[in-house]
Amino acid sequence: MLNIVLAGLVATVAATPRIILDTDMDSDFDDAGALALLHALADRGECEILAVMHSTSTPWSVGVIDAINTWHGRPDLPIGDRMRDDNDNRSAYAEKVATDTARFGHDITDLKHPDVVQARALYKRILAEQPDQAVTIVTVGPYLNLLDLVNDPEALDLVRRKVKALSIMGGHFNPPGHTEWNMSQKGRYAEGPLAGKAVIERWPTPVTWSDVHLGVKVLTGPALRDTPEDNPVREVYRICTKDRFHHHASWDQTSVLYAVRGTADDWRLHDTGYPVIYEDEEGHWATDWREDHDSDHAYLILRKDVAALSREIDALMAAPRRR
Repeated sequence: MLNIVLAGLVATVAATPRIILDTDMDSDFDDAGALALLHALADRGECEILAVMHSTSTPWSVGVIDAINTWHGRPDLPIGDRMRDDNDNRSAYAEKVATDTARFGHDITDLKHPDVVQARALYKRILAEQPDQAVTIVTVGPYLNLLDLVNDPEALDLVRRKVKALSIMGGHFNPPGHTEWNMSQKGRYAEGPLAGKAVIERWPTPVTWSDVHLGVKVLTGPALRDTPEDNPVREVYRICTKDRFHHHASWDQTSVLYAVRGTADDWRLHDTGYPVIYEDEEGHWATDWREDHDSDHAYLILRKDVAALSREIDALMAAPRRR
């Protein structure tokens, strides 16, 4: 009997998703909601957070990440950054939250902090420590860190061996054909479309996409109004909604929820065909989904009542922090 119990415990631990979140945490504010959601799921024992990576070059984004991690009782989670200086400072909230250490009680304000590690190096270190096929990467910003991984033979080999799946926000697949922010970067980063192309053509694990049409339907945010004022996620939403806490699209939260819970009752997968990214006649990068052969890529289709899913995600984003 003891052996059966121990075997069950080992199986449970092995089945718990080990998550690395890769986020831009600057241009939009659903990134903050996605990180809050991930912490809430970890508090419930549904996943383990291994690290949080920052994918753009806004210097204060790592400070926002640290503030959220600290508020949720995980101040020592490793944080990675691309360590690039091609920043265009488009964030309405990053500097304000990152530099308010007195209010939020965190240590890191910007990427110059000694505890911030170069993202590719941190990926390699963490993946090397994990069992084979144990890690799920969730990417909810531009895919620049992923591009760095596939261009590094050692990192690519680690991804191939250690990563079970990639859950990724991006693309215009259903219906197809339009420019999408994470895929194209719309001129912000020249490497943006190259990164999208690299993920589509060279990423070595199964990939599940949550395209732009899905997150627009799932609206969250109002529940954060009733959380404590020292909650940095509340502050991000307060700043970006101008104190209104109105409903906001949940693009990034959908990818996090799928990475942890799988399809469950929330989604079904369109798991035939493959994605493409191309430059259209007007010089814009666009996406499409084609069916003439199969691949390891799929995209999410909403199955659950959208209002119920929105309420569930909103409640998790605003869940009390662990003590």
